[in-house]
Amino acid sequence: MPALGGNERKVSSFGYRPRWSPDGSQILFSTSLLWVWETPKAYVVGLDGRAPREVLSEFLAGFITTPQVAWHPDGQRVSLWGTHRQLGASFWTIPVAGGTPVRSVPTKQVEQQLKDTAVTFTDFMWAPSGRSLYFEGTAQGVTNLW
Repeated sequence: MPALGGNERKVSSFGYRPRWSPDGSQILFSTSLLWVWETPKAYVVGLDGRAPREVLSEFLAGFITTPQVAWHPDGQRVSLWGTHRQLGASFWTIPVAGGTPVRSVPTKQVEQQLKDTAVTFTDFMWAPSGRSLYFEGTAQGVTNLW
């Protein structure tokens, strides 16, 4: 629906956690808030009236928890934060059209700091520059931005 009013338009009959692409031409979303009982699925839909298309299906099958998904600032890739079946909690970036996923690993120093604070990260977002990540994290019952 236009911000200043007008007719609404349905872009999908299903979906949760919509994320606009950096150029505003597509929306990335998931099929459920909790991917506990089914294989995670992500979709991309444009504003051109075409049906949503599933993306990253083979890669998402490797996750056992609900991965958080966000567009990379370049608009060609998406990043995921979740628990992978073999590699545990991990952060990945992968081309939305398919391709080789790249795993980002924290330095030993950062890993130790995170362990010391016992922070649990949930949602995240890239800075528009692509040089920083911002996570929502909870430590000792308090949620902050990291």
